Amino acid sequence: LVIDIWRWDSLDQNQAIAKWIMIFIFMPLAHHSFGILFKLARGDVFACAAVMALMSPALIIVFIIVLKVADLLFRPILRKFGSGSAYPFMPVVMAGTLGVLGIGFYLAG
Repeated sequence: LVIDIWRWDSLDQNQAIAKWIMIFIFMPLAHHSFGILFKLARGDVFACAAVMALMSPALIIVFIIVLKVADLLFRPILRKFGSGSAYPFMPVVMAGTLGVLGIGFYLAG
């Protein structure tokens, strides 16, 4: 956020505003206290926010979709490494990040 504010004059300001609004909406919706999108611990939410801070608003939407799909695919495997309903989410974040990077590179040509 600080870097975007620092570079404000050279940015597409509407995209920057949209990006940060999306991030600040995603964060509580993904936290375990609300649990609408995910039920993540604070560190996992901040890891997702850090990745989203590097993306455009369109790629943020793709990232959330890819995260949801990766979560559904990896959840049965990752639950073996957790306790109760909690399981490590960082492998899902890594898979989502790499998936969106691949999509971004493909779309960029």
